[in-house]
Amino acid sequence: MKIPRDVLDNFIKAEKPDWCTANDFAVMTTLLHANLENGGVWLSAQTIAERSCVCERSTFYSLQKLKKKEWIRWDSGRRRQKSNNYEILDHNLPTYVPRPKLVVSKNALNFTEWYHRFFIEHCRHYRNKRERNCTRPVPRGWQKRWSVFLQKRIDLTDAHTVARQIQSFATAFLEGKSDRFPRGPQCLPWPKPEKKKDHKPVPIAGSKNEPASTPALSSSNPSLETSRELAPT
Repeated sequence: MKIPRDVLDNFIKAEKPDWCTANDFAVMTTLLHANLENGGVWLSAQTIAERSCVCERSTFYSLQKLKKKEWIRWDSGRRRQKSNNYEILDHNLPTYVPRPKLVVSKNALNFTEWYHRFFIEHCRHYRNKRERNCTRPVPRGWQKRWSVFLQKRIDLTDAHTVARQIQSFATAFLEGKSDRFPRGPQCLPWPKPEKKKDHKPVPIAGSKNEPASTPALSSSNPSLETSRELAPT
């Protein structure tokens, strides 16, 4: 039976389970394309391997896994190289669910402004290996790119955790232990996301905290003491 086109589109865009590897995805996509062309799938494993650019041995392994997970069903002959009649169980395939729109919070904007000030003060001017004075340009679109990335980190953990992480990265850069800080927050070796915890509002000097909300980090006095603690001695 020929499946609708939107089944293939939804499968490509949908979140895949952890067990689905790149080879499994390539094999399953090949079967879906073949079904759209002929309304049925009568392909040998060798043909599937050629179309999906996966070796024949890995193709056999992926087909067995897809059958076990009930994404496909097939009727096969006695010999492995014989063409098989594959049935796609589209009702078991993952479907695409749009993610909610990312909203950049005030905390993310404050982190971005702090990162930019630290970049200008400590990362822009440097001496290369030949002891020549060089200037590192500020990345284009830094405010939009950095704020979006930092907001994603806040969503995975919380503002307090991200603040501690950025501070530790800045300290490592000033001590000469890491050179990734000037490349932007997206290049930092972030640790695994921690589980969110309910933090009580902590009063911050120079900021006004709203009740039942995450304490806002003022851009003038961020929680990261950049000028005092992180300034090189």
